[in-house]
Amino acid sequence: MQTLGDALFIADLHLEETRPETWQHARAVLNHAARMGLDLFILGDLFESWIGDDGVLDFEQQVIDALKQTTEAGSRVYLQHGNRDFLLGEAFLQATGATLLPDPWLCRSSQGKTLLSHGDAWCTDDVAYQQLRAQVRDPAWQQAMLAQPVEARRQLARQARQQSQAHQQQVAETLLDVNEQAIEQAFTQHDADLIIHGHTHRPACHRYSVAGRPRTRRVLGDWHPDAEVLLYRHGQFQPLNSSDFLHG
Repeated sequence: MQTLGDALFIADLHLEETRPETWQHARAVLNHAARMGLDLFILGDLFESWIGDDGVLDFEQQVIDALKQTTEAGSRVYLQHGNRDFLLGEAFLQATGATLLPDPWLCRSSQGKTLLSHGDAWCTDDVAYQQLRAQVRDPAWQQAMLAQPVEARRQLARQARQQSQAHQQQVAETLLDVNEQAIEQAFTQHDADLIIHGHTHRPACHRYSVAGRPRTRRVLGDWHPDAEVLLYRHGQFQPLNSSDFLHG
C-alpha cells in the first residue's frame, strides 16, 4: 500500500473552453503545487466532457501541456475517472505523464488507511444515475462509443450534458448526495479511516463512528473558478480555498 507524500487533492474542475477563468486559475494552482514539490491527486471530472483521446483540440492540448510540465518538474500527477471524463485513456496518460488510479484507491496517510474516490458510486439513492453510470463504464459500451466519428461524439456529449442538467433539476437534492449507508459500507469494506472524494460539489468534513472506531470523510469542492481543495503537508490535512493556497 502506497504511503502519501506531500500532496494537493482537487476534483471537479469541469474544464472547458467556455470557462477560461477557471482554467487560468487552475493552471496557477498547478504551477504553485509543482513549485512546492507536491504530488497532485485529481479525483475525477478534470474536464467537463472528454469524447476520447483522439478528440483533442487547442484547449485540451493546453491542459495536457500544463500537466506534462507538472510531471516533468518532478511532481507526480494521479487522476481518477469522473462521470464527465470517463473516456480519458492511455494516450492522455502518456502525453501528460499522469497515472490513472482505480476507483476507489486505498493508500496510507498520517490518519491511517485513506480511501480516494470520485464519489459518484456512493450516490446510490439516484437509481437512474447509477444505471447510466453502469452503462458508460462498461468496456463494450465505451468501445462502441469510441468507434463513432469524433463530431458525432461531440454532439452526443452536448446532449448528455443537457440531459444531466435536466436530471439534476428534476430530482431531490438528497438524491444527488452520497448515501450514508454506502459510505459506512465503504469504510468497513476497505477498513478505511479516512475517505476523500469529490462529485457532490459539497465541500465539508464529516465525522463518523463505524464499528466502534472514529472515521472521517472529506469532500472536495468544484471550481467557480476557485474551489475548496485539500492540502496534505508534513502529515497534516488542511482544507483551503484554492485562492488562499496560491497566496499561502
